[in-house]
Amino acid sequence: AYTSTSKYVGRISDQLPGMFENASIYTHGHAFVVYGFLSLGKGTKGYNELMKMFPSNTINDVATGPMHQISNFSVGPAHPHFGKLLYSNFAGGAAWLRKCMFRIIGVEPVENGLRIDPCIPSSWKQYKVERNFRGTTYNIEIQNPYGVESGVKAITIDGKKLNGNVLPILKNKKCSVKVLMGSV
Repeated sequence: AYTSTSKYVGRISDQLPGMFENASIYTHGHAFVVYGFLSLGKGTKGYNELMKMFPSNTINDVATGPMHQISNFSVGPAHPHFGKLLYSNFAGGAAWLRKCMFRIIGVEPVENGLRIDPCIPSSWKQYKVERNFRGTTYNIEIQNPYGVESGVKAITIDGKKLNGNVLPILKNKKCSVKVLMGSV
């Protein structure tokens, strides 16, 4: 943290040490790191890092925000109130967190449908997602019998093999989707 004003550094040096950009634990930066791990197919590391960001995993005895809200930053160690969440629901990083969660679960909206591309902890053997998207309810079951962190081996929709990994937009329908993770 900058501890005194500097004309060479700019406004960051005018902020209290440990606050905002001046050495706080910044939500945006951490979300970028999480998304980086997920982009590399490192589901376990990405998930573990993501969990560190949620208010329930901050320093609970000094956290000031409600457990269901996230702040733009946690006060950094250079400040006397290290760990506090001072600004609930003041987080541009929330959109990045949402993007990270979509990437982990692997059911992400794209222009022409829902992209199926999970990047999960290797310990997750199966999970289900019900997604209402553009008038259709997709009941998605993801199986991970090989304990991989990423990679889709096969997708079926209503029992029919899907070529690629984007579920088509099916207006006003309910469908059953099975996803098998693993190497192609």
